[in-house]
Amino acid sequence: MATAREIIDYAEADNPNEMRNALYSALHDKVMSHIENHKVQVAKQLMNPSGPSGATAKMRLSMRPNQLQQNNFDILV
Repeated sequence: MATAREIIDYAEADNPNEMRNALYSALHDKVMSHIENHKVQVAKQLMNPSGPSGATAKMRLSMRPNQLQQNNFDILV
């Protein structure tokens, strides 16, 4: 990964191709690091879901014939 100092040095030395490559490399590394960190956080949430009692609550949707006409739904836990 290129450092900010290296990017500035390339710019001062009138080496635009190296500067661009170093800048893109630095940005790529930062973005990929952030994405990987986010993947870990999402995986932790999926593996350890938290619910009212520390576990996922199982819910069942109950629909009675007269409620279907009224578009009312009861959620039973």
